[in-house]
Order: sequence, then structure tokens, then C-alpha cells
Amino acid sequence: MSIKNNKQKKGKISTLKKRKPKNMKNIKRPIKKVAPKREKRHNMKETGPARATPESYEELLLNGIRYNSNEYNEYVVDDCAILFNRLLSNLTPSLKEMQFRYGAGIGRMLYKSCMSSKNPIYNINPVIGLVDFFQSIGYKQIIDNSNDISGFSFAIYDSPEFNIGSCIHNLESGIISGFISTMRGMTTIMREHECISNGDDRCAFTETKHLIKSDSNILIEDTIVEFTSYMSNRIIKKEYTNKHFSMLYNQLLWHSLLHIKYSDIINKLLYYSGIQMGNAINSNMHLNSKQKTIKELERIISLLNFGELKVKSVKPLNITVEFDVISSRRQFVDASLAFIKGFLESQGMRKQLDAIEEKRYNKYLITIKEKK
Repeated sequence: MSIKNNKQKKGKISTLKKRKPKNMKNIKRPIKKVAPKREKRHNMKETGPARATPESYEELLLNGIRYNSNEYNEYVVDDCAILFNRLLSNLTPSLKEMQFRYGAGIGRMLYKSCMSSKNPIYNINPVIGLVDFFQSIGYKQIIDNSNDISGFSFAIYDSPEFNIGSCIHNLESGIISGFISTMRGMTTIMREHECISNGDDRCAFTETKHLIKSDSNILIEDTIVEFTSYMSNRIIKKEYTNKHFSMLYNQLLWHSLLHIKYSDIINKLLYYSGIQMGNAINSNMHLNSKQKTIKELERIISLLNFGELKVKSVKPLNITVEFDVISSRRQFVDASLAFIKGFLESQGMRKQLDAIEEKRYNKYLITIKEKK
């Protein structure tokens, strides 16, 4: 049997040359999988407050009020905005209780913030931090009896005035309760037993053993009509007070009120309030032109701090409502839009309008145009 010699010559290596196919388009090449880049998105879910880095939304507002360091803290709102929020938050017993419990959480947060600060006075008497906070809000005349052996008491003398026959400062009651409870290390409930909105000369808070209860039944529709009439008279007569409050605190109030559980009912109340406000303004001023109507709406939105309304044109109607970074919360934007729709409905214009919402650089912008 013959054996073939397959040995290669030394120094030479046999190689196979790869031929290039004539048609390169038909060759399927492997696709490299690249991990997608993560986009930075702001949490606007309805399930809870968005997280700001490194603080929550409540902490952001709280520290902005306390330290006066936030760029928005220099802005103030008219007491009409505070009164309107108070009115809505006291219409049902469940809303009252929710405000109190929310305030208690803010109070606990406030105490920890005061004690972690470098102010030595707070270590001696932490209640001074609570007084400083309320003064930063806009309440200037405050008296506390923290050294009274009979029990702690707290009083505010310059609260906005509008008598609805009930004590309305449930959020403040909660803040004071949460603060004192954390300071003492035991549950302390502070209840408002005197209120300017109940015909008293001051708003006074004292210790109690029971949770907050409804003082009286409030007729929702009648109360809203009464308040819109009160506010429209102030607008017509230009009777503005010198009482101004922190815009950040106003946003804290709305954030506590616009809970997902109550957002639908609050928006319905705001829509109804817008209708009643439009009716009250129209009956007193006889708005016979679209230009006058939009002008009054612009003043009302400014007083209630429902965004910044700008009029591009009246015929055809084209207006925008812009919300800054602090106010650009989904729930608050919807609440403002509900009030505006109610006002325009009272003037017979809502069915002729389109509302377009968009978000620009963490700010919301609503454009309301007349249908062509």
C-alpha cells in the first residue's frame, strides 16, 4: 500500500483564503445589543408625592420656608388663597381628619429639622423653632405657653378672617401636635378650641385627649356661594389686605388637600366654585364683553395663586396658564384647570374652547383656545 507524504515543507504554512462574496447586501451580520440609556424622568405618579433629591416634596417646601433659602420663598400669596384652601379642607369631617394627620407628619419632620440645625436656641427651647416656622409662614402675632405647668398652649392672633362658623386650622393643629409629641416622646393632641373663623378674637390651641371632631355641619354649597360672594366684593371694591403668606406654605396646604383619595371630589368643588365666582362677578359688574370677563379671570387666578395667566388674544380667545417648578404638580394643575373651566362655563364659553396641556422643562403650561 502506498503511503502519501502529507508533510509540509519547513518554513511554509498552508492557509485558506476567504473569498469575498460578490453581493455584500445579502450577508446577515450579528446585531450588537446595546443597553438603552436611562432617561431622567420626574415621578408624577398619582400614588404619592414625587421624590426630590435628596429630599421629599414636603421636606423641600418645609426647608424652603424655614431657612428662607429657596428662590420661591420671597414670593407671597394673598390671604384669599389661604382662606379658599381652608374652606375646601373643612367641608367634610374626613377632610378635617386627613388634614390633621398630614399636619402631624409635617410637625414631626419639623422638629427633627430644627434639632438637626446649628441653632443652639432650639436645643434650649425647641418650641422657639415651632414659633419661628409659623412666623416664616406669615403669622406674626404668636404666643406660646410652653412653660405653663397646666399644659402646653399656642395662639395665633393674625389669621385671615372669614367666618364660616367653625374652627378651620386643622393642619396647624396637626403640625403643633406632631412637633410637641416628638419633643416629649409621647402622643400629644393639640386641638383648636378658638378660631377667628368661628367668631373669636384669636386662634387658640390647647391639649386634649380626643382626636379632632367636627364642630358643626357645614352646608357645602351655601358656604362656597358665601365665600365667592365675599371674594368678588373684595375684587370689585379693590379691598385688599396687607396679610400675605408664604407661597411655599400655600403649596403645602394644597399638597395635603389634593390627596388621590379626595382629588375627584375636590376638583368637582373647584369647578362648582369657579361657576359661582363667575356668577358673582357677573351679577355685580355686569360683564358684557369677553375682554372684561378675561380681565377679571386674570385677577382672580392671581389672587388664588392658581398659576400665571397670560392673555395672547381675546378674539379669538387664546390664553395660557403657566405653573412654575414648585406648582407643577399634576394634581394642582388639574385643580386649577377645574376652577378655570367652571368660571368660563358661567360665562357660556366652555363648550367653545379647547384646553391643551404640555410640560416644558419641569413646568406645566395650559393653553386654552377658542374652537375654529
